[in-house]
Amino acid sequence: MKLSTKEISQKIKAREEILQAQEKLALEQKKAKKAESMRRAKTLAEISDKALDTALKGLNEFQLDITLENKLHEVEPELDERFIYSEERDAEENARIQLEFFFETCGKKKEFQVAKQLVTSAWKLRDICVQILDDGSDIIDLLDQALNYENPIIDRFTAANQACIELLDLFDDEENEYYKLIIEKEIAILFDQFNITYLFQKYYEYQTVTFLYWDELKDDDTLRYEQTDDYFNFLGLGWLANTHGQLFVSALENLIDKKIELNKNSLKMHLYKFSSGYRLQFENKAEMYTVLDEDGFSRLFKKLGYKTTTKETEIDEVDIEIFQVYSEIILRLSSL
Repeated sequence: MKLSTKEISQKIKAREEILQAQEKLALEQKKAKKAESMRRAKTLAEISDKALDTALKGLNEFQLDITLENKLHEVEPELDERFIYSEERDAEENARIQLEFFFETCGKKKEFQVAKQLVTSAWKLRDICVQILDDGSDIIDLLDQALNYENPIIDRFTAANQACIELLDLFDDEENEYYKLIIEKEIAILFDQFNITYLFQKYYEYQTVTFLYWDELKDDDTLRYEQTDDYFNFLGLGWLANTHGQLFVSALENLIDKKIELNKNSLKMHLYKFSSGYRLQFENKAEMYTVLDEDGFSRLFKKLGYKTTTKETEIDEVDIEIFQVYSEIILRLSSL
């Protein structure tokens, strides 16, 4: 009987079960969407950290480690919106490019330091190779090239870099822990000498590495673009890396040193807004032009872990005060 209470109850129960299943699915989808959003936000924050550290050093590109490289697809739309792009490069060719850049910019003192370390490490590695490898080994030949003072410095380090990569590959599954530990220790020492590059790390033939980069912002461009309220785009990062931005970094570091001497925990900046560009002035009278507005600076210092207050003193003039200058920003700037 279609109108029996039993059949009606069964229909109602079935309908309730369907609704419960739909609600459960909707809740699971909502949780999954939230988890994906949080994962994307975390990846973007990690990239933002690396991008900021890179720009503070005056550079406009950095290599992604393997973990971030695998997550890059999650945040590519957000990076594209900021005009930050990715590029794959040949690992071996990239190592040589980094060596050339390193020696162009490191100065004579640093060049002597790393060359001395190269000789020390290359001899130790060669002594081990003589004991464990056959005569005429390619690795021994590469180390001999690294030790040959008649070779150009770039060629010597390129040879050492290749020798270390082949040694890492050779000892990947090696049971002899004694030699393996010594080799890894010397390679770690060499790697530490090039802490702003990605040399003396294992890569395979035809392997590529992924870089993130943004266009270089010329000094004159600082006065040509509209101001931005976000440091994490090609404008904000490009400004930090160009001459005006590096003046900002240097002036800020000097002012922090003064504040430490005076036992003060805050500093002030004044932002002048002109139609031709924004000019920033520190309380110690250091000046530079900027593409960041007051909100952009607030976001920048928040990222560095600091509180800021802003106050409009006159039309198109803003006071910016930064608090707690003793912690992370000192560590960031002192590493430059």
